[in-house]
Amino acid sequence: MFSTPKKIIPFLLFFLLSTSLVMAENKEELSNLIKSSIRNREQGNFENSISDAKRAVKLANSLKLPKEEAQSYENMSMSLFSQSDYSNSLLYAFNAVKIYEKINDERGLADTYNLLGVLYLYSFKDYKLALGNLQKAYKFFLKQENKKEIGRTLINIGQCYDALNQYENSITNLESALIILKDVNDSTSYAVCLESLGNVYLHQGNLIESEKFFESALTVFKLLKDDQGIISYNVNKGEVLFREGKFQEAEKYFKNITSDASPEVLKSDYEGLFKVYHGLNDYKNALKYHILFKSVNDSIFNSDKTNQMAGIAAGYIIDKKQNEITGLKTEKAQKEEIIKQGRRLQYSFAIGFALMIVLALVIFRSYKQKQKANTLLDIQKHEIELRNSEINQSITYAKRIQFALLPPVTEINKAFKDSFVLFLPKDIVSGDFYWFFETQLYYFIATADCTGHGVPGSLMSMLGSQMLNDAIAVSEQPNEILRLLNQGIKKALRQTTENDSTRDGMDIALCRIDKTHKNLCYAGANRPLVLIRSNEIIEYKPTKSAIGGLTSSEQLFRQENINLISGDCLYLFTDGFADQFGGLANMGNSINAVLMEGKKLKTKNLKDKLLAVNSESMLGQNAELSEYFNKWKGNLEQTDDVLMIGIRV
Repeated sequence: MFSTPKKIIPFLLFFLLSTSLVMAENKEELSNLIKSSIRNREQGNFENSISDAKRAVKLANSLKLPKEEAQSYENMSMSLFSQSDYSNSLLYAFNAVKIYEKINDERGLADTYNLLGVLYLYSFKDYKLALGNLQKAYKFFLKQENKKEIGRTLINIGQCYDALNQYENSITNLESALIILKDVNDSTSYAVCLESLGNVYLHQGNLIESEKFFESALTVFKLLKDDQGIISYNVNKGEVLFREGKFQEAEKYFKNITSDASPEVLKSDYEGLFKVYHGLNDYKNALKYHILFKSVNDSIFNSDKTNQMAGIAAGYIIDKKQNEITGLKTEKAQKEEIIKQGRRLQYSFAIGFALMIVLALVIFRSYKQKQKANTLLDIQKHEIELRNSEINQSITYAKRIQFALLPPVTEINKAFKDSFVLFLPKDIVSGDFYWFFETQLYYFIATADCTGHGVPGSLMSMLGSQMLNDAIAVSEQPNEILRLLNQGIKKALRQTTENDSTRDGMDIALCRIDKTHKNLCYAGANRPLVLIRSNEIIEYKPTKSAIGGLTSSEQLFRQENINLISGDCLYLFTDGFADQFGGLANMGNSINAVLMEGKKLKTKNLKDKLLAVNSESMLGQNAELSEYFNKWKGNLEQTDDVLMIGIRV
C-alpha cells in the first residue's frame, strides 16, 4: 500500500505539463487577439477590432497579465474613438491608464495620455485638460527618443493651441512636427500636419498661406490614396472659398463629400453648406443643412454624453485618490499600535463633544463679526459711490474746459477745405490734443500726445497748448517752436536730472503751411508726418526725442521743408490708433469669424489703410477710419486716446 505515492507522481507531472501547455496556448491566443485588434483598427474594421480587444481583455485578466490587459483596453478605446463613441472611448482609456500607472509602464502611459489628450481636444472640448495630457505624453516620448510619436504628439499639441487661439505656439509646434515626421518618413502624419497648419492660418484669416498648406496636404493624401484625407481637403477648400466670398465655388467642394465620411467631417461639411446657402440667400437649403448639422453634432456630442464622460473622469480621479488613501491607511496601521475599541470611543466622544461646543462658539462669533463687517461695508460702499459721483462730475466739467481750449474744427476746415479731425478720447478727458494757429502768411497745425491719459494727460495737454501759443509769439520756425516748447515744459514742471524730478512730457508733430498751399515746413518730436502722393506713401521721420521729461533743455529739433503739389494728402496722428488691441474677427461678417483679439493694429496696417482710402474725400476718409478703428477694437477696451488730422492740399 506504500506504492501509491509512486503511482501519483506521473499523474502530477502530466498535470503540470498539461497546465503549462494550456498556459502557452492561451498566451499565444492572447497575442494573436491583440495583433488582430490592432490590424483591424488600422484597416478601418473597427467592430472587429473592438470584438478582438474585448476577448483579449477577458483572457489577459484570467491569465493575470496586466500589461496585455491595458493594451487591449487601449486598442478598444482607439477604435471607439474612430467611431465617435467618445464616452466609451474615454472609459476604456482610463481603464488602461489605471493599469499602466500600477505597473509603471511608461510607453503605455505615453500612448494613453496622448489618447486622452485627443479625446479631450475633440470630444470634451476641454482644451486646457487636453493640453495637460498631451504634454505628459510628449515628455514620455521624449524620454524614450521615439521620434515618430514625438512628431504625432506635437501635431496634437499644435491643434490644441489652435483651439485655444494661441496661434504662434500652434505654428511653432506644427513646424517642429513637420521636420521630425519628414525625417522618419511618416507620410500620413506629415499630411495631417500640413492640413493642421492650413487650419491655423485659416483661423488667423491668412487665406493664401492656408490654401498653400491644404494643397500640399492634398498632394500627399492622393499619393497615399487616403480617401478620408481627400474628403477633409474638400471641406477645407470649401471653407477657404467661402471666406473669399466665392459661395458657388465653395458649394461644389462641400458637395463632393459623401455620406460615408466620418461624423466630424460631415458636421463641418453641413455647417459649410449652411453658411454657403445663407450667403447665397437660399434660406430653404440653408435651413436644411443647418438641421443636418445640428443632428450630426448632437449625435456626436450631447449633454448626456458630456455628463457621462465627466462621470468617467471623476470616477478615475476618485479611484486614484481612494487607492492613495487606502495605501496611506495601510502604512499607518503597520506602524502604529491598535487602540482598544472602548477607549477610542470614549476619547472620540469627549473630544467630539468639546469640538462641537468650540465650533458652535466660533460660528456664533464669526456670524456676529460678519454682521458688523457687512454693515461697515454698506456704509463704505455708499461713501465710495458719493465720492465717485462727485469725481465724475468734476471730470465732466473739466472736459468742457479742455474742449473749450481746443481750436474749433470749423476753423481748420475753413483753412483747409478738404480736411478732417478724428478725435476719440479714451476717458472723459484726454491726454491728446490738437493745436491750430493762423498768422498773416501761415497756418500752423499740430497733433500732440501727452504723458498718460485721463485727468493727468488733460492737465499736460492744456499746459502744452498754452506753451505753443507762447512759443509762436517768439518764432514762426517749427523746429524753434519745439525747442521753446521743450524749455517751457521743463521750466513749468521744474524738471531736472534729479531722481525725484517729474518725467512728464509729450510727443508732437508740428506743420507750418503757407497760405498758398505750396510749401510745408515740418518738425516732430517722436511723431512723424505721413504724406501720400500719387498713391505712394512718404514718411518724414521726427527727431527721436520727446518734449520735456529726460530731454535736454538744449535739444535741437530737425526741420523738413517740403514743396507741395495739388492732391497731396497729409496725415498727423498720435500713437493711440496704431496701439489699439483688437483683431480681424471684428472685420468681417463670417459666421465662424477667426478670433485674433489681443494683437495691436500697428502703424504698418494704419498706413495701408490710409493708402487704401486716400482717393476718397477727407470727410469720407474720416468715416472709413472711424469704422475701421471701431471694428478692429470690437468689444475690447480702448487702449489709449486716438487723434488724427488729415488734410488734402
